[in-house]
Amino acid sequence: VIVGSGPIGLELLETLNEIDEVKNITLLLRGKHLYDKSLSLESIKTIQELKEEAEKICGKPAKPDFDDELVAVIKWVDGTIIDSVRKVKS
Repeated sequence: VIVGSGPIGLELLETLNEIDEVKNITLLLRGKHLYDKSLSLESIKTIQELKEEAEKICGKPAKPDFDDELVAVIKWVDGTIIDSVRKVKS
């Protein structure tokens, strides 16, 4: 899976295409737009399409049950807390 279709992602795609052992490559994008118009829209999947495909195969995951214990906080560069991570109940 290659995330993004910018210059680095496209360079990686080009490199992987030259390796015989690589049988399947998926571009994971936010939308159906590409920086390289020579790529086929049929060869890319949006994040939503990939999620739907995974759910068809595996089913929808159960929602986790969280403990009250905080295990991490995510801060912005100015110190503002923008998210927190809670322990999953066992």
